[in-house]
Amino acid sequence: MSTTHLLILLLGVVALATPSFGTYESPNYGKPPTPVYKPPKVKPPPYEHKPPVYEPPKKEKPEPKPPVYTPPKKEKPEPKPPVYTPPKKEKPEPKPPVYGPPKKEKPPAYKPPKKPPMYEPKPPKPPVYTPPKKEKPEPKPPVHESPK
Repeated sequence: MSTTHLLILLLGVVALATPSFGTYESPNYGKPPTPVYKPPKVKPPPYEHKPPVYEPPKKEKPEPKPPVYTPPKKEKPEPKPPVYTPPKKEKPEPKPPVYGPPKKEKPPAYKPPKKPPMYEPKPPKPPVYTPPKKEKPEPKPPVHESPK
């Protein structure tokens, strides 16, 4: 739909929603206002004297005694849960060894006598790489061409 159709539809809805001007009643400025409805006054019922209701005599309460001093109670700390300790296994006593032939003592192994350390000369270090230097070519004398 185009915008003109929407505009016409909107104006139609607005015109139908507003009250018509034909039923408008002008206020009556010259007339006194109509009185507000007031309900008729009702007389209260006559007061009848009732006999007093029996109330038992009030007993005097003895003064409360001051509280006896009690020292403050110390809060006991909560017992800590026991730490788990694994049960200790009892080691069985070692059984006496089965009979074996008596062991012979071995003579000490031969150790050659130590020689004093000999200092060997260290091989020379290879030289650090340096790129070769380019030799600059000598400037050539300018070749003069004779004009033809």
